[in-house]
Amino acid sequence: MTCVPLGYNEMTMDFDFDMQFNPKTREARFVMREIVDDMGDVQIDMTLADLASDINSAVLGFKIKELKIAYEDDSYIDRLLKVFAEQENMELDAYRRKVVADLEKDIAEKKIKLNADSVKNIQRFIENPKKLIITSYPYKPVGVESIKHYKPGDVPMLLNLQAHLQ
Repeated sequence: MTCVPLGYNEMTMDFDFDMQFNPKTREARFVMREIVDDMGDVQIDMTLADLASDINSAVLGFKIKELKIAYEDDSYIDRLLKVFAEQENMELDAYRRKVVADLEKDIAEKKIKLNADSVKNIQRFIENPKKLIITSYPYKPVGVESIKHYKPGDVPMLLNLQAHLQ
């Protein structure tokens, strides 16, 4: 497949992964970090609950207890927006303003339940892409398999998703 709209013929990436499993509490913590040159730094820190006591089948029926995804941009967002701006025959800044302006309307139309502060933080990130942090601290652990039974717009509320800037 040869599709390189952002100019990547090759990528340099560092990837770290750590997992800790506690058979007594049946919880596992995963910490992953991926640094890709000219894209950014993604860190995922996730705690899963109610895993099977046997690590080989631990993922069956697991629940999300905590999740934090941090993304620090390294020019990727601007280049991605530029690709879409060119498709719309728009300048980058004009397209960026359009995306920011349309975000609240798009979220409302899709009935996505996300708090106003999180929406504002996503808009600010689009305006000035530095570092965005998405957290999920559900009121009680949420079974991944049960998520499919919810309307897509209700999932952010179910997972208590929040978007923060740093």
